[in-house]
Amino acid sequence: MKNHKIPVRILTGFLGSGKTSLLNEWMRAFPSKKYAIIENELGAESIDSQLIEKPTEDVFELKDGCLCCSLNDNLYELLEALTQKREEFDELIIETTGIADPSTVALPFKTHPAIENHFELRSVIAIADAQHIEDQLKETAEAALQIGYADIILINKIDTVSDLYVKDISSILIKINPFAEILQGTKGNYPVEELDAYYAEEHSGKINSPNHQSNSHQHGDIKAIHFSFEEAFDVDQLQNRLWAFLMFQSQSLYRIKGVVHHPDYDHRIIIQGVGKKLVVEKGVKWNATEQKRSLFVFIGRNLKEDAYRKILEPSVLMH
Repeated sequence: MKNHKIPVRILTGFLGSGKTSLLNEWMRAFPSKKYAIIENELGAESIDSQLIEKPTEDVFELKDGCLCCSLNDNLYELLEALTQKREEFDELIIETTGIADPSTVALPFKTHPAIENHFELRSVIAIADAQHIEDQLKETAEAALQIGYADIILINKIDTVSDLYVKDISSILIKINPFAEILQGTKGNYPVEELDAYYAEEHSGKINSPNHQSNSHQHGDIKAIHFSFEEAFDVDQLQNRLWAFLMFQSQSLYRIKGVVHHPDYDHRIIIQGVGKKLVVEKGVKWNATEQKRSLFVFIGRNLKEDAYRKILEPSVLMH
């Protein structure tokens, strides 16, 4: 039963963004909830798990390797063990390393039948350090991956920069990920109520993007390309074309996300691509009064806009 699934949150963000500070404040805000926590660390010695303030929590450590790079037996075995302790906790929170790609951590919760039967991924939260995120986006692929995959982007440490700069940062992040909810906070004043209540499935397909045909946004050689179509799509053909591209030509492409309008469905079709994996699933229903349109975002290195347009356009259903 869906209601008996274990809710899962993935907490990501670049090195020093404030993930553990948020985690501690979140748990303090809900003392009646029992959390299981997976802490992923790069080294063999545990540090982050010792910074979690609530010793009564079940804290599980995956050390000596980035979770997104070693997402094999260790995590699967741990998740299986957690299903046996289902009555002992209310939620699972996974805190990734600061250089993790959260999409590969999230993927098993979307594609592995045994995991899907027991766990329900509620949200991926990326923390962005207001002081440093702009430089990090220019200099590292990981920061862009974290922002690009998030359901919620929390701009942290807003007390260290001006209000105007926070607005500028919000605009940059929305251009990279127009699907994400943008929140703000700082240590001692995080929006934990909103984070706790958020359920990505209820927000799927909601877009924080102007109604444009195409647009691109670049940091260094990492680029986000957006396409918007008023036309509906042949979803099967589109899926096949995207899958073929991912299989043979996806080396520089980190991330695909799309909200697709199909004339035979009253709900959105959500498409997510990571590496060579492609997930297609049902999104929220279209409102009766809203304009139906199809939107796609591609994130990667040195992407060519025309090439991606040629992938999409053959699947457009003409009026």
